[in-house]
Amino acid sequence: MRLRNGDHGYGVATKFLHWLTVAAILGQFLVGAGMDLDERSDRQQDQLDPLVDRLEEDADGRGDAAEERAEAEIE
Repeated sequence: MRLRNGDHGYGVATKFLHWLTVAAILGQFLVGAGMDLDERSDRQQDQLDPLVDRLEEDADGRGDAAEERAEAEIE
């Protein structure tokens, strides 16, 4: 197999650079998809935090059984 392009077709260097570019673009998509998922889960957690706080506050004054039920509901 030849290193450079010629009448025989593409060389090793060209094929290597082609597949390196494909891998880099695929990697960018995977990283981007992972970042989007992280942001979504952070947003969901931010929305749940006030609800969790409210459940805990409501259960504080009602005894251990109410606190355990609130913890089970939170999980």
